[in-house]
Amino acid sequence: EWLTYEFTTRKPDEAVAEMQWEDLALPWTIRVDHIEDVYISQLKNELRNSPGFNWQILNSAAQYALGFDKHLDTALAWADMSISFPFVGQPNFTTLSTKAAVLAKMGRDSEAKPIMEQALNHPSTTRTQLHQYGRQLLIAGKKQEALDVFLINAKRNGDAWPVEVGLARGYLAVGDTSKALEHAKKAAAQAPDPVNKRNLDAMVKALSEGKPFNN
Repeated sequence: EWLTYEFTTRKPDEAVAEMQWEDLALPWTIRVDHIEDVYISQLKNELRNSPGFNWQILNSAAQYALGFDKHLDTALAWADMSISFPFVGQPNFTTLSTKAAVLAKMGRDSEAKPIMEQALNHPSTTRTQLHQYGRQLLIAGKKQEALDVFLINAKRNGDAWPVEVGLARGYLAVGDTSKALEHAKKAAAQAPDPVNKRNLDAMVKALSEGKPFNN
């Protein structure tokens, strides 16, 4: 007979501990209310030292604070630091898009929009970053905005992978199936792996037959 203790469930704000002895198991819950306040307070302390001299960590802290309405002012302060803090901040797609997201959540859309445009058009922004952002817009139901991002990607990066995939999905989202099919065929020919090849072939087949395609 062995007496052991296990954490059977672990979440950011609670855990279930369990005493186990032969056939007996006795669980109990340990919970911390408003755990985000504890994390934010700890982050503020840590960012006063060497971790605060790293734009990636500042950006990660801003993204965490972005998840809580009462900490949006803190998120904005950290986002600004990740962009322009002396000798540390870097204006790039990651930092600029984080700031734009914070401003948008604060209801300051008129300020968020030009910053997001700066992020999209920044010289260091990669085609993968543009593609992923376009996919996020599609998931959010912002179809025309997503297509606009995919078009920016095409203008900057030609037909390099995954530009054609984005165009196919963007045109499909706005209902232009002929252009979606055109770009889906190009994307299928470029597919770098079996999974992408299979999905794109299915897209081409469905569109060629006039059937709906959701993926």
